[in-house]
Amino acid sequence: MRTRRSPLARNAQAGQGTFGHMVQIALIAILTFAIASPAALAQDNVLATAASEDASTSITPNAWITATDAVNIRACASADCEIVTTADLGDPVTVLGEPENGFLPVTVDGQQGYAYALFVTDSVEDTWFTHGEAGCKRVAFIFNIGIGYTPSQTVIDTLLGEDVAATMFPMGGWALDHPDYLRQIASSFPIGTHGDQSISLTAATDEQIRADLTTSLTNIQTVTGSAPILWATPYAADTDPRVRRITAELGLVPVGWTVAAADYDETATAESVYQRVIAGVDDGAIVEFHLDGPATESSTALALPRIIATLREQGYTFVTVPEMANPCQAI
Repeated sequence: MRTRRSPLARNAQAGQGTFGHMVQIALIAILTFAIASPAALAQDNVLATAASEDASTSITPNAWITATDAVNIRACASADCEIVTTADLGDPVTVLGEPENGFLPVTVDGQQGYAYALFVTDSVEDTWFTHGEAGCKRVAFIFNIGIGYTPSQTVIDTLLGEDVAATMFPMGGWALDHPDYLRQIASSFPIGTHGDQSISLTAATDEQIRADLTTSLTNIQTVTGSAPILWATPYAADTDPRVRRITAELGLVPVGWTVAAADYDETATAESVYQRVIAGVDDGAIVEFHLDGPATESSTALALPRIIATLREQGYTFVTVPEMANPCQAI
């Protein structure tokens, strides 16, 4: 394995072993890959030094690996194919054509193969993960954290008691103020990032966005002792292609949602949360809740057992965001 090129690289959930499944997923319909011309992308400093002297690799790289330690490069566009090499986080790659079965044909260090498209990005790509692959009746609950009210223990107890998977996205500044609570949930749920502070991302400069995200990762790791998973939700759903591009360039997958429970202020009720979620869920949906809103205990905490029961009756299983990124065939 080559030396990591980014401070965001981490050993857990890498593109081999158990996390290899994540690299092998087939959700290309969710993403639009607008590969820019090699001449334009060669200006990016991530890629500028990557060309090889060998004629077989002299094509200017036009993309790089994001959001995972390492991606398996396979001999064909299938998770069952032989691994010919790996590409690490931040490695430059050359995309050779259109995606096939969710995999992109690429050249890495002179070797050709196929990489799962979700983890291949270019400097203008609008990466945006909002829905999983349909066909196996899955739903993913995410909880954004950082509104500032007392975080709900009832919600956590319900998730654990009902054995429901979920993914938590705390703010980094919030994490420093609630270390014991965050360590508790980190022992049972994957932890991403919801940014660090309550700032309008679309109004912020590129430098402010990068600083907010990288600071959040540092603060969360300071509390939990482990690097967060490389997935990020935008504060207050405030995002646009620029914000998502910067997020992806940092090695994070921007995460959106199919259904918002609208449980973030005092007007939320148990009935409104229940009705909104059940009406919006479909196969592969990502559902956004909050853990620390002013009405969490009287809305989400009361609605959640009923939501879980109804979705189970409808045949749904509950998965994390990284698990939702797996194709049905990997289950």
